[in-house]
Amino acid sequence: MLGNESIIVGARVELLWFDGSIVHGIIKYVGPLVNMPGDWVGLQLDQPIGRHNGLFRGRQYFSCPHRYGVFTRPENIRLKPSIGRKSLSNPAIKLKVQQSFTEEKLFTFHE
Repeated sequence: MLGNESIIVGARVELLWFDGSIVHGIIKYVGPLVNMPGDWVGLQLDQPIGRHNGLFRGRQYFSCPHRYGVFTRPENIRLKPSIGRKSLSNPAIKLKVQQSFTEEKLFTFHE
């Protein structure tokens, strides 16, 4: 789950899909939708399992190939970790990627 301050267009994310699986995509839009309460995140998915191309109720919020687009609530996404890679031209590098999404320690030291 991301706080709204961490949601930046261009960031790679994981999305909790309807069936409980995890799918991947890139944030293309953050903000309100016409006649829908609350904040929304528009994603372009990596696979054609979405519902649209960024068009929702007659308004184009972002562009992507047909069936790659989906809108979701911010609590359904989390940053996709990028290990050992950094793009200097990507505005998403301002994100706090050091945040952990689990309570589990990655390394355990034994004496």
